[in-house]
Amino acid sequence: MAITSILLCCAALVLSLVDCAHAEVMFDGMTWYDSHTPSTMSLNDDGHLEWAPHNDHQIIVRIPDRDLSDTGDVVEISYYWLSDGQGNIEGCDDCQNEETCNFNKDITCVSGTGDFRVGLFESDGNYVTADGMGIENDIFRGYKGYKFCMQPHVDTEPVRWQEASGEPHIAGGFYERDMVDDPRLLSVNTVFDRISMYGGFVLPLGQFSTWTLRLERLSANSVEMSITLNGITYTDIDTTNTAAIPQPNKIDVFAIEFPNPNPYSRVVLDIPCELGLANFNNDAVINACDLLMLTDHWLESDVCLPVIEPDANRLVMYYTFDGPSGADVPTGLVDNTATYTASIIAGTDPDSSIKYAAPNPTYNSSGTSAQFDNDNWTSDAGDTFVIPNSGGLDFAAFDEFTVELFIYPFSSGAGYSRRVFSEYVYAYMYLDDVNTLHAVRKWGPGDWDENRTHLTTSVTMDEWSHVAMTWDADAAEDKFKLYVNGELAAGAPGTSTATIDSTAGFAIGGYQRENTSTAQFFLGKIDEFGLYDYALSAQELAYFAAVGQGHIHIPLETPANLHNDNIINLKDYAVFALQWLDSCP
Repeated sequence: MAITSILLCCAALVLSLVDCAHAEVMFDGMTWYDSHTPSTMSLNDDGHLEWAPHNDHQIIVRIPDRDLSDTGDVVEISYYWLSDGQGNIEGCDDCQNEETCNFNKDITCVSGTGDFRVGLFESDGNYVTADGMGIENDIFRGYKGYKFCMQPHVDTEPVRWQEASGEPHIAGGFYERDMVDDPRLLSVNTVFDRISMYGGFVLPLGQFSTWTLRLERLSANSVEMSITLNGITYTDIDTTNTAAIPQPNKIDVFAIEFPNPNPYSRVVLDIPCELGLANFNNDAVINACDLLMLTDHWLESDVCLPVIEPDANRLVMYYTFDGPSGADVPTGLVDNTATYTASIIAGTDPDSSIKYAAPNPTYNSSGTSAQFDNDNWTSDAGDTFVIPNSGGLDFAAFDEFTVELFIYPFSSGAGYSRRVFSEYVYAYMYLDDVNTLHAVRKWGPGDWDENRTHLTTSVTMDEWSHVAMTWDADAAEDKFKLYVNGELAAGAPGTSTATIDSTAGFAIGGYQRENTSTAQFFLGKIDEFGLYDYALSAQELAYFAAVGQGHIHIPLETPANLHNDNIINLKDYAVFALQWLDSCP
């Protein structure tokens, strides 16, 4: 697969009105030609290429061959685009606003929005070799490729509008060249088949934005076209590849034409260089605007909040697993809310056991934990701690919940799936065969892996960790979250649809199916298991890891974390300063 990106060093191609004529221009190692003479191209004092976009004029350049023959091949051309339309057209003071620009009443307003046709072509070996060869020439016969029509400054809607005279206009569109035996390249739509229309890009006049043209071959007869400007992307797929309308197998010619008869001030194409991550606002330059964002996020990010004790009145179930060390955890064990009674379903393997063992050293360290021992992974082999479904636990009744506990997983369980707890396949946490921790909430019908929200993170083996999963149907952003040691490890929007309830029992340290069989037995220790009927906050979850004391640092999700340590400080400023110094002028 060939992925091609035309990156033309950190200089600027500026299309603008100039006062004198010039011959073809060498720019970035390539020769750029004007369709007319005298040419209006030149390199200015800043090394920019300038061109006056007069009616039915184009610039064209031969580029190194870019393969587009095999599935997966990509041709991509990126620039920074800036354009200024004619600024003195009466009644068109704001050509980004349909009401003031009056698209359907005054065609001169279109001049102020820009009206450009951009082509990516495969030649048949004939190329423009001098200025003044026109926009129609026999060398264009045999050219295959695509045209992108674009008006940078109009809004995304309307895509199509009409003058009072009845003349229609569109903001943009994708086209495939169909009349390959024709001397006209970009000048008329009759040599192209329109694939689809799209809107404008709402680009403010005189402002740079990243502009990207992209082709990707999806199959032998499918090419995806896309165009991006001002953070707006339009995409469609060309599926026509016949002898009469052939798709290109490479791209070696790039052209820009301005077909509008009305006056236009200038266009600027500033060729992108590597800006780094410090370009926070994606405006194609690292400057004081990005510095301001870094400063604001520093003020917001260093938030250390006191831990908060969870509301004990909202506890639904709580097992401390405190008992005589070394003794079996008994069947009939009542939880600390005196609401639920567990049963121990004995496994077929006599070596399986659930016993009281050493506690976690962080919270309630004077008690004990429950140690689950098992070396037989067949169904029904291991002992299983289950609160029977008849006990009345109903996950479908929750519009939010938290399950939190301490775990000490043994690394010897690697190679097998081990449930930490489970409400069948509807609400559960497990370790997979490579010791990744998973949290799952299933909210819709279908197989076990359908209509569910699924989170993963890492957790340390042979050590104590506090883990928790929360769900809040009314949360504005991530409704389903997974925490490790009081810190958010993963989150997803999920849905507000209630969790499905199961006829199986709720298992801790294992899994009971709805046919009452058991499997996926935990290997390790579990302590201080709690189920709440609300979604605990990070401050509340940190309460357990901090023994009810201290503070928790809440990292800010921000691109300004350039040093990648979840804190915005002078280290990030240092990285920012280096990227600013190294960025394009």
